[in-house]
Formats: sequence, C-alpha cells, structure tokens
Amino acid sequence: QPGKRLKIAWNPDRQCTIEYQGNSTFSVIESFNTQINKGDSFQVEHFYLGTFSKYYKISQLIHTQNVAN
Repeated sequence: QPGKRLKIAWNPDRQCTIEYQGNSTFSVIESFNTQINKGDSFQVEHFYLGTFSKYYKISQLIHTQNVAN
C-alpha cells in the first residue's frame, strides 16, 4: 500500500527506512552506513528475511538551483 514505511537492516551495521510508492517502487527516507542515499528510489519485487535482495533501477533525484542573473 503506497505510503507504508519499512525499516530494513543488513550486515555490517547498515540500515534504511524506505517508503512504498507503488508499482514495486520504494523511496529512501533515511539511510545509515550505506551507498543508498535519502531521496534515492529503487524497484524490488520481494524482500526475504535473512537473504540478500537485489535492487533494480536505483535512481538518484537531482536537485537544481535557479540562479537569477
């Protein structure tokens, strides 16, 4: 259900809070000690307890700043 949050953790000492967006897509709300950053999104079909999950189509949001001349 979109808007639901999930906290995932794996060794060594990595953790992420993610939010379901729909269509198997999750956005990263918070991350600790990972290469995945807040604002990144990824697609995954299933999570299995105690096993490694592969993340597909990891994308980073690019923020731009408008500068008036």
